[in-house]
This record gives sequence, structure tokens and C-alpha cells, in this order.
Amino acid sequence: MDKNKAIKDVYKMHGDLILFVAKHSLNDTQKAYPEDFVQEFYIRLLESATFESGLFYYDDGSVNKQYVYSTLKNLMINDYKKKTIDIDNEGKKHIEQYKQEDVIQSKPKDPYTWFKKVENAMHEQHWFDKKMLNLYIYQIPNMRQISKETQISVDTIFKTIKRSKTIIKTKLDNEYKSA
Repeated sequence: MDKNKAIKDVYKMHGDLILFVAKHSLNDTQKAYPEDFVQEFYIRLLESATFESGLFYYDDGSVNKQYVYSTLKNLMINDYKKKTIDIDNEGKKHIEQYKQEDVIQSKPKDPYTWFKKVENAMHEQHWFDKKMLNLYIYQIPNMRQISKETQISVDTIFKTIKRSKTIIKTKLDNEYKSA
């Protein structure tokens, strides 16, 4: 198929495509400038070589509207996922200061020693908390599956593990800061 013919065929749907973008816009830019997304769609359409395949045209020669709309929707989703953050000079100073403080404060730690400290903190807990944490960490890392096999509610398992993790974090955080 000829690319020019394909663009002409899609251009017949131009008004519908603009309405589609305006109706299904995911952010303010798409809502304010739907024509830009349709034009970008045309560019992408020209760049892709899908005219020969059965994606763009049906066997009877009509345009596959589902393909057109899904491609346009994917273009909109990709644009939405792009996150642009505008940081002023003051924000950049804070980021650099944070990086420098982090580099200064980071102390090389022996991972084996810290692993042992985590295990010791785990073993200091109540027997039920210890059993639940061991089960969650070493055997079944899925709370729902633990619930099925032990007949204990997921809520209880979640609260127990959360409480255990919090206790371990506070113990090790205090140790880490004093080290």
C-alpha cells in the first residue's frame, strides 16, 4: 500500500481523531492541544511500515479503525507517562546538598554483620511474631498463601509482619546511627 493513500484514508477521520483525543485526554496538554497529538500520530504512522501487513487495512481495503484508535491511545498514554519536573535553582542546590551529605554520612558497613543483627532482632521478638516473620521471609513470601495454609486471617498476618518490621527497623536504625 502507498503511504500517501493511507494518510488520506486516515485524514478522512481527522475530526473524529481530534474529538477522541479531546474526550480521552489524560493530562492538561492533551486536553488543550488535541490537534498536536493527532499530527504526531500522522508522523508515527508515516514512520511505521505497517501498511503492508493486515494491521492497517482490512482485506476489503477499509481502514482498521481499531488499530488507528489504539495507536493514538497508546501515543497518549506514552505522553502521559513522561514526567517532566521543572526544578528551579534553589531546588538544585538542595539536591546537591543532600547528595553531599549522603556521601559524607554513608559509612561502609559489613553486610554479613548487619544480616546477623537483623536475625538477632528477629529472634528477640514474641514467639508468634518470630514464627510469622520466618514463615514470610524464608518460606512463603505471600501473605494470602500463608493465610490459606495456616487458617490465620490475612489482616492478622499483615499487622504482625508490619509490627515486626517496625520493631526491627527502629532497633537497627538506632544502632546504625550510633555506629
